[in-house]
Amino acid sequence: MTEHFIQYIDIERYKCFSDFSAHGFQRVNLIAGKNNVGKTALMEAIFINVCSSTISDLFDSLLFFYKQRKATDYAYKTLNKKDATDTILKQASSLKSKTNIQAIEFKLNDSEISRKYEININNSNNSIAEENMDIFSIANKAIIKDVCWIGSSRDSQEGIIDSFTSIQKKDREDDLNHLINSFDNEIEKIKVIGNSIQCRVTASDGSFSYRGIGEYGDGLRLYVSVIADMFTAENHYIFIDEIDNGVHYTLLDKLWDIILKLSKELNVQVFATTHSRECIESYCRIVEKHKERNISFITLVKNKEKQIKAIIRDYDTFTDSIHDSREVRGW
Repeated sequence: MTEHFIQYIDIERYKCFSDFSAHGFQRVNLIAGKNNVGKTALMEAIFINVCSSTISDLFDSLLFFYKQRKATDYAYKTLNKKDATDTILKQASSLKSKTNIQAIEFKLNDSEISRKYEININNSNNSIAEENMDIFSIANKAIIKDVCWIGSSRDSQEGIIDSFTSIQKKDREDDLNHLINSFDNEIEKIKVIGNSIQCRVTASDGSFSYRGIGEYGDGLRLYVSVIADMFTAENHYIFIDEIDNGVHYTLLDKLWDIILKLSKELNVQVFATTHSRECIESYCRIVEKHKERNISFITLVKNKEKQIKAIIRDYDTFTDSIHDSREVRGW
């Protein structure tokens, strides 16, 4: 296990989680379960934990998810700082998690004398009085680097363009183009032209043209996002929410193939969510194809007391479950 990889998380408090534990994460981890069981929230908790080595980083990651949620709201025009602050503080006031990387806690201390926020990161305690709590000025001091999040909504090309810049800096454009060509052999290369991702296509007469990536559907866009973010997240982490969203089931094997290859080559730990049986079976086929044992499959379920629990399967128990046609999605 690579030193920086998350091996476990204990969540005392965060959103729908209380007294939750998941142990046994590997390099590539697929999370399944019913809708609204907490798959995305679990990835958020892991993301926040690994990003939050300072208070600025913690607030930046919380603000990041606020903006992610608002980006899918059609009524969202401008960032309302008061609404953002109230929402973030309400969620963060019940945050406490621990991994093998670090431990974080954020709580409101409401006494008769004063109201203040207590923040503990790796046993370093800090207090901020309520009247001095300015999330935006604190978060703006921090920039989340090297940890990539691909949300379930894939409308914007901005994130892909940012990651493409990282590929250019590492002089790996040829690698990207080779991988894209294996996905769709009509596409010779990809470029950022203006503010959009363009695909070069050559006609039978030798002439070429560029077509916007939007013409190829969500499958190619996700494929490019994953490859670009993998290079950006080298030696760090990538999170992919609803990995099969917009991807035709016939293309899932190619997607998992490149994820397994690049995660190993670039030393990236991957977390992804799905509720699709086809996606889970594709994951199984490709891990067996590569004989890749550094994987896990996590099923989130609710017990009789409505508490969320994690069932984690390693390579052997996961592949055996699929071959025996056992239900693994948490239905």
